[in-house]
Amino acid sequence: MSTTAHVPSVPVRGTGDTGVPVPADTTAAASPGAGEAGPARTAVAWPNLASPGLSPFHIEVPAGWTAVEPPGALIAFLGPEAGGFRPNVVVYGERLPREVTLVETAEQVLWETGAETATGPLADEDFPLHAIREAVVSVDGRELRQLVVATEAGDLSPGGLRSVFALLATHLASRTPADEPVIVDILASFTCNRAPVDKDHALAVNDESSDQSTN
Repeated sequence: MSTTAHVPSVPVRGTGDTGVPVPADTTAAASPGAGEAGPARTAVAWPNLASPGLSPFHIEVPAGWTAVEPPGALIAFLGPEAGGFRPNVVVYGERLPREVTLVETAEQVLWETGAETATGPLADEDFPLHAIREAVVSVDGRELRQLVVATEAGDLSPGGLRSVFALLATHLASRTPADEPVIVDILASFTCNRAPVDKDHALAVNDESSDQSTN
């Protein structure tokens, strides 16, 4: 999952749709004001129906872990130091078209960390509807084991994009017996908070940005 921002061309990749009517912000006044000359404009708040933004998510970490906001990612969690290294979990998120699969997303994260090969799936019973990959990389003479879990929210927008998350966990390979159970518990706790799309692929979310909901 690339950390480089990019602007999609029009029509939006994924559906060929050229867009939806600009969603008006009913809490803001339109411009120009009454009696003023000029073209009519619509005040737009974000997120909105056309660009709903990333789904909210929930994750649980053990006591003693700390959180930071890393460049190019949403959030990262650092565990207590052991063996001169802090095990960590980094959460990435991006709005991607349906054509980009979860497997591709998981493997791309590993390629960007320098992994040459990836294996999986692993522990499918703990991660339904996810793609799971792992790799071992060498950094500064240390062998690090990396686990990636990719998942998505059912929040397909009219433009054909949905929220895709990739969780990258890293720990010392030599500490796999001790660190793996903790890492797996953290990864398994991750959930997205958006409601799934309906059968017609219409956007349906349960948050303050929309009155629509799916039962």
